[in-house]
Amino acid sequence: MILAFILAYTLLPAVLVLTPAPKVNNNVYSSTFWTKHLHRAFGFLLRNKGTVIVLSIILVIVSSLGMSKITVNNFLLEDLSDSDPFKQEFDYFEDAFAGARPFEMALEFKENASPWELQSLLYQEKLDDYLKNTYGAGNLMSPVAIVKGANRSLNGGKKEFYKIPEDEAGLKKITKNLGKFGSDKFIALFYYDELESLHDIYKDSSDIDSTLFEGSKKKWGRINGKVPDLGSTIFFEKEDSLNIFLTSEFRQPLFRCQNNGDSTANRLK
Repeated sequence: MILAFILAYTLLPAVLVLTPAPKVNNNVYSSTFWTKHLHRAFGFLLRNKGTVIVLSIILVIVSSLGMSKITVNNFLLEDLSDSDPFKQEFDYFEDAFAGARPFEMALEFKENASPWELQSLLYQEKLDDYLKNTYGAGNLMSPVAIVKGANRSLNGGKKEFYKIPEDEAGLKKITKNLGKFGSDKFIALFYYDELESLHDIYKDSSDIDSTLFEGSKKKWGRINGKVPDLGSTIFFEKEDSLNIFLTSEFRQPLFRCQNNGDSTANRLK
């Protein structure tokens, strides 16, 4: 520390005094691109401050108006070109089948309502028809499709029996046979009863908390299908139309709908 202090006050001043001062280069390289044009731009800004401020405000206003017109329209494979093999395979399913975009809707049934009641099925059929003919969903599977298919099977596979029975007796005959032929697991894909599920889980348990089975237990139905990949903008419009349909046609609905499987995935009324 002492040596460094001595050298700082003796050697360094001597070096500064005895060493000749470097020559100062006064050449101005005005021919370079940045020096020439930036100097001119800076001069223009100093001479036209008001004009620059007005032009900046106009640019911000025009940009804000333009940004407000931007819309997002998402597609599943929007980043792939039409010549891409994967895109071509995707287009084949779009054209040859009902579409490649999944459609999922959950039906939350109100207390004391069931998907398998006649009035409930008629409401569901009206919803199925709207989804097929107006919304554009295809290959729909739902409790309605299960009942119609079972009715046709019980009547020799005739097409004219692919419908909901006209009375409770005919419907009871179908629902009584729904669990046969190993179809329980398939039906479970489109119907879920919370109370029945709890009983199945704890049926072999001797120590059960009775409060587990108290309170309101929900019943759920499911509608599954496919839709063409039309873009999120069109699906938002379809969602609005579907909300209007549910509000106007289902004045006293037995269930509430929740769309879970497209680009909007909104909770419906």
